[in-house]
Amino acid sequence: MYLALNDPARSKASLRRSVVLDPSLDDAWRALAAFLSQEEDFDDLAAIYEERLHHEDTV
Repeated sequence: MYLALNDPARSKASLRRSVVLDPSLDDAWRALAAFLSQEEDFDDLAAIYEERLHHEDTV
């Protein structure tokens, strides 16, 4: 929703909240990764991939 409103800060926060609340939401992980890639936030992108791998290992 915030992506459509062109609000990057809220978009990032909303996507992060989604994956924290339900780490099984593959679409939220992919959307967050795509968003971070588009923003060229590669440090954060690497960190969320590590988080995702951690969640996959614990499921």
